[in-house]
Amino acid sequence: MRHPLIVRILHLALIAGIAVQLFTSEFMKTPRPGRVLTDWQLGNFVVHDRAGLILLGVVAAFALRCVAMRRRGGLSVFVPWARAQGRAALAQEGAALLRSPREASQRLFQTARTVQGLGLALLVFLGASGWTMHGPLGRGERLVGAMHLLKEAHEFAGDLLWFWLALHLALALPPLLLGRRHAVLDIFRFGSGACGD
Repeated sequence: MRHPLIVRILHLALIAGIAVQLFTSEFMKTPRPGRVLTDWQLGNFVVHDRAGLILLGVVAAFALRCVAMRRRGGLSVFVPWARAQGRAALAQEGAALLRSPREASQRLFQTARTVQGLGLALLVFLGASGWTMHGPLGRGERLVGAMHLLKEAHEFAGDLLWFWLALHLALALPPLLLGRRHAVLDIFRFGSGACGD
């Protein structure tokens, strides 16, 4: 599997953006009436808020790049479970994994695409919900009603992102341990031949 240069760049931007978002979310506090924030808490909130908008742009660029790759299935490759053929392939991969984890872990193609698709959907929701709350939170307003529910959903999705990240790394680990580093680490290679489609 050879990844185009633009996919490698966007992938690294996603990694950097997710790392910043997860880090800042652990230390920030949202401004609201009557709440006193330290510089550290406010600074993390500001970085989280601004970097979240940038990450939403990166996610949109990544999605547009996938749409442009129609000959490879476009965005549909990230939802193999939406078609009967994809569901059958997922069931086969699951059964193979139960029978022989060592061998099957090298061929979880539809499972990997499903996990990637879930991550993409999660990032779209996090970015869109963060953008929706950007104005009121930036003005220090207290969120009520639907906006408060959106904030709760945003925080829950942020927790799910940790779980998704662990799952994404777990899928990459078996090929690495079995010596198939090129299959996993190609996305990080920027040397000669890295621009090929």
